[in-house]
Amino acid sequence: MKSVRRPTIDEATLINIENDSDKSNKNLIRGSEAYPLLEIQSGPKQGAWFTLSQQKEITIGRAGVNSIVLEDNSVSRSHTVLHEMGGKFFIKDVGSRNGTYVNEQRVQEDFQLKHKDKIRIGIYNLVFLTEAEEIDEDDFFEDEKSESDRDSTLLNEVSDIIQVSNEPPVEVPPESSPSSVSEHLLLPIAKNENSRMKTVIFSLSLLFLFVGLAYTAYRFHLKKKIPFVPKEDVVVQVPKIEDTPKNTPQVTPESQVNQYVLPPESQPTQTTVVTAPENTASSGSPVFLDVDAKPLAAKIFYQGKELGSTPFKINVNVPLGVPQELVAVYHFQELGQDFSEKKTFTVSKQDEIVNLRFEGTVGSLNVKSLPKDCSVYLEASFASNELKTQSVKLQEIVYTRPISLPYGNYKLEIKRPTRLEGSETIMDVVSYYREFVISAQNTSYEVSLSEQDFKVFPAKIITNPPGAEVWVESKKYGVTPFDGKLPLVKGTFVLKKEGYYDHEQSIPLTMNTPFAVELSLKTSEAGQFINKGKELISQGQYAQAVDQLSEALKHNPSAFELADINYHLGLSYIQTKTFDVAQTYLEKAKASSPQFKSKADLAIAEALLGAGNSAQALNITVDLILNEKDEKLKSDAETLFHKISGLKSVFLVSTTPPGAKVTVNGQEIGQASPVLLSDIPLGVYHVLVEKPGFKKYETRFEMSVSTFKPILIKLEPLH
Repeated sequence: MKSVRRPTIDEATLINIENDSDKSNKNLIRGSEAYPLLEIQSGPKQGAWFTLSQQKEITIGRAGVNSIVLEDNSVSRSHTVLHEMGGKFFIKDVGSRNGTYVNEQRVQEDFQLKHKDKIRIGIYNLVFLTEAEEIDEDDFFEDEKSESDRDSTLLNEVSDIIQVSNEPPVEVPPESSPSSVSEHLLLPIAKNENSRMKTVIFSLSLLFLFVGLAYTAYRFHLKKKIPFVPKEDVVVQVPKIEDTPKNTPQVTPESQVNQYVLPPESQPTQTTVVTAPENTASSGSPVFLDVDAKPLAAKIFYQGKELGSTPFKINVNVPLGVPQELVAVYHFQELGQDFSEKKTFTVSKQDEIVNLRFEGTVGSLNVKSLPKDCSVYLEASFASNELKTQSVKLQEIVYTRPISLPYGNYKLEIKRPTRLEGSETIMDVVSYYREFVISAQNTSYEVSLSEQDFKVFPAKIITNPPGAEVWVESKKYGVTPFDGKLPLVKGTFVLKKEGYYDHEQSIPLTMNTPFAVELSLKTSEAGQFINKGKELISQGQYAQAVDQLSEALKHNPSAFELADINYHLGLSYIQTKTFDVAQTYLEKAKASSPQFKSKADLAIAEALLGAGNSAQALNITVDLILNEKDEKLKSDAETLFHKISGLKSVFLVSTTPPGAKVTVNGQEIGQASPVLLSDIPLGVYHVLVEKPGFKKYETRFEMSVSTFKPILIKLEPLH
């Protein structure tokens, strides 16, 4: 059926009536050379399209340097990138804030695009097309037709008002009409009706224009006001907090702390996007606040209203150029107290996102392991005046989770059930005690204890002079200055040093707690001169040392002190090369006290070597190497051995029983075992040992440079 369009009001008009049956209703909307392309289906610039055939890589973002610029705060400055490879297009997110989605699936790495794939970037929805399509006008202009139907209804109502005279229409000559026109009508209009209808049409046009402008302004304002939130993000609706009444006095942030709602025990571990509370900064510029608090999550308040628990991002209106203040409220669950900190920030016109990081004055106590039946108590004196000193028993300690503590001084007590001595009563007794500080320099304190830790205590012992041996229950634990562990027993520790009286002191502790002491060792009148003589020897002043040691002999030294004097006199005379005098004093030292025998023998060997009697010195040295149990003396003897033998080697043949004949490389040694052979050159040696009534013993070995090889043989009887 053919329809007739009516002419305009002010003059007789020719109306073209097209025959739909004569022409297809599908048309190509753009040329094929534009493909592949991206077309904006919804968002600002709806209907705009961008060809992708001119570049290998196309960047998309809010910044003006991008190939495709999408202007909205929901789009990151550099949001995503498309690139062509082998005739195929791939899309990749480049770390945008709100993500890139293809067919409602978030993509991060390269994702191959297909024809008609739908892409979401911020508030924009785009479609990827690789080839031209014919679009059905009824489908493509579906939205437009809904509005044009309303316009047609109004126009039909207007046309019904226009009633013309009964005069027949004037026929238009065929040559003046277009070939596509199937019918021509000429409509005369009465002058009085013409003027009235002009007024009606003009009024309706103004009405339509006003409604369209109002709807456009409303849509633009709505998009700007509501920030874009990706579907995957968690949206937390923060309850509205009523404004403070005008007649209520303003409360300072310090006193507000107790009014804040405490955060839950489990804090979010991922950044949360939250909506701003109502009436927050009633005027200002919208800006994203990216807020985090370390090392403990906190609740954040702005202008007395809660924004959320860190970490989170939120869009709020903030006055430009005016310092603003956020308050972070930390909740310490184990202590049952809150603690707040403030941070000031200022927003400028170009700011779109403000990063705010609270570095709380917060540390931690890490309890990693404890024996059974332990109770942990903590007494705290906090650095902040906002918190009160308190004692608390820590309940349900989780070894893998640090206990958050504000900066301050702490006393840690660990109690264990203990039976009182001489009674059946069992009480919790402090078995471990420590004091520690949580501060910027020491942000954590660790406790890791086993059963053994409750049987010892840490001790620091300093003596003047140093070098005293530390003994507990007949066991040596080290020398001063001592820094180690001692057994937690009812008894004493003893400090011993030559030339000084032994110092004995009881162990005053019944629990594992640090012990420190500094002592001056005492000595006799003779001991004072002995110590001075030793000090001079260490300084190389041997003549002066002899004077001090000789003076010590005049002050009634004990037997041990007498041996000590003679020994150090012998050492002094060795250094002054008076070797015969040195040997005399060293022999006296051996006779005065058995404790000096081994070290006096070593000094005698050194004196013999100095006097040129290397063979005798070697015999004494080898005997010390073989028999001395003191490792330091044995090491000193080996050093002297290398000094005596030089580059030559030495081997010793010793038999049990002694008196065996020794043959080396076929040559009989004139001396029966034990035999010490020195000045042995490099090479391979064959040793044969024979003794009547015993089996023969043979061995072969190789000697290297400056080597001492003892051959100790236990002969086997023939029967």
